[in-house]
Amino acid sequence: RTWRSDVPIARTVWIEPSRVKFPVVVSDRGKPDGWVRYMVRGGKLVNTDPVHTFLVTNAAYVVFDDMDIHGGEAGDVFHMRDSVGIRLRNLNIHDWGEARQPDFSEAKKGRCIPVKHKWNTGWSQPAIRIGEGMKETVVERCWVHDPKECGNSWYYSHPYGPTAINMQYPDGSTVLRWNDFIGSDDKRWNDAVASIGNFTENGGFNRDADIFGNYMCFAADDSIEIDGGQRNVRVYGNRFDMSFTGLSVQGNVISPSYVWSNIIGGSREEFGLQGATLKTAGVKKNNPSDCVSWIFNNTFWGEGDGFCCRPGFTAYLYNNLFLGKQMLKTSMKDNPQDGIAQTVFRANTVSEKKIDVSGIDIGDSATSGVEIPNFAPKGVVRGAVQNGQTQFMWPVRPLPFVLDRFTVDAGRSRA
Repeated sequence: RTWRSDVPIARTVWIEPSRVKFPVVVSDRGKPDGWVRYMVRGGKLVNTDPVHTFLVTNAAYVVFDDMDIHGGEAGDVFHMRDSVGIRLRNLNIHDWGEARQPDFSEAKKGRCIPVKHKWNTGWSQPAIRIGEGMKETVVERCWVHDPKECGNSWYYSHPYGPTAINMQYPDGSTVLRWNDFIGSDDKRWNDAVASIGNFTENGGFNRDADIFGNYMCFAADDSIEIDGGQRNVRVYGNRFDMSFTGLSVQGNVISPSYVWSNIIGGSREEFGLQGATLKTAGVKKNNPSDCVSWIFNNTFWGEGDGFCCRPGFTAYLYNNLFLGKQMLKTSMKDNPQDGIAQTVFRANTVSEKKIDVSGIDIGDSATSGVEIPNFAPKGVVRGAVQNGQTQFMWPVRPLPFVLDRFTVDAGRSRA
């Protein structure tokens, strides 16, 4: 189960765009049975100042709802810390940050040499920073897109640049659901969702997180990182596309994390470089069983690598469907690396079939998978889509309609 979307509103604070002063400092203290809601008169808020748009600190049970936000040059449209029960919902966030330019003069082709970054505001510019001391944070039904900066390719160095969300040492309990974090070839993310403290127990989402029903695409590095503690971090019903790496579960320091029923693929960045659809790494080399991820009933597709288990990491891969020629390189290969990594494969399917992006066969109805208590019942098939799901709706969202065709005719005469 996860939290309800509707919360009782006790008071609404209206922001007047013509009189607002940035950053908008929010320290209201609502209650679980009476939340404070912030809205913008007219719906649109434009910040052209070199400061954050919202600074949320020592607040409790506050909702930011139904806003079209043109962010400021400092990045961090929402800079949040030391607060409990903050919800961002129905927000359109765009045009934030500074259009910085890195200096690639010392980079060497294909060498991933660190470049001189003429940047003075940190390694990334998130639209939303979920920072230290944050508890019970929810981001839902938000569209984050078109930052001013573009993340650089691995062709030069480790990507730097904008993110939709930075997870920076929260106290746990985070929900991301039904969001669109959409990049483009012109405006790629560093990561759509980035973790800070990848190899620390309180890094990343930390613990007790639900990430479901989201669409994240066009990252120079990862569509999403859940790196860090990963204690009861659950990723399901999402679609991750057209990034160098689909999903990163490296640095699983506490565990367990669960990744199931996702569509992950299309690994490719602006120069055609391709990473793994699922990236792993561990740090507890003496006892790899401490770092466990359960990865099941996903569909991985594309021409990049599939899965590779790295040192200090234990993964259980059940009922997954791997589609694409390069998936065979790593997906079904146990790579123990000095005996400190374990990979358990059961009832996975690897296919070299040609990929048709417009009509991906994301379920393998011909072969049954294995039962996974509390998750997959008997008779479950391999891949993300199960028997009886005749409509392809991914990411999974509570919508009052279904699609029977994914076809758009633009400007075609029907005379």
